[in-house]
Amino acid sequence: MESETRFEPREGNWRSSLSLAFAALVVGYVFYAVARPGTQSFLLWHAPVAIQVSEWLDSAPSFLHTFAFAILLSLAGGGDRRRRFATCLAWCAVEVAAEFGQLPSLARWVEIQAPNAMGLSIGRSLLAGTFSVADLAAVLIGAALATCCVCIGRRNKP
Repeated sequence: MESETRFEPREGNWRSSLSLAFAALVVGYVFYAVARPGTQSFLLWHAPVAIQVSEWLDSAPSFLHTFAFAILLSLAGGGDRRRRFATCLAWCAVEVAAEFGQLPSLARWVEIQAPNAMGLSIGRSLLAGTFSVADLAAVLIGAALATCCVCIGRRNKP
């Protein structure tokens, strides 16, 4: 019987990845609360007046959201390195599809094909957004960093 080499995340790495994911979610929440008040229904609190952020920070929520959820989903799914990698890749695909869903031509097509989609909270959020190449880049970078966080490990031979 051949011995199989497995890659498992180190205990410290798992904890630090989880901490990074939650920190990213908190920072993203604060970003929306102070820079885009009133734009998201999930906010429990928001600043009375939006604080202006520089243009290069405008894609921070896309990066933070992708980074955090890719880590959380891959840790929840567990498994070997390939499975964690596939989970991060799958979440990246969801985020990329959501970003392309914000293209004006695609949004109009969805409105025509599924008029009830605008009645759904996710439909309003998706179709009300604006496609941005910077957001797309932020999604790809967030997924790549999340993959690095959850796929770095040590070799264990059973």
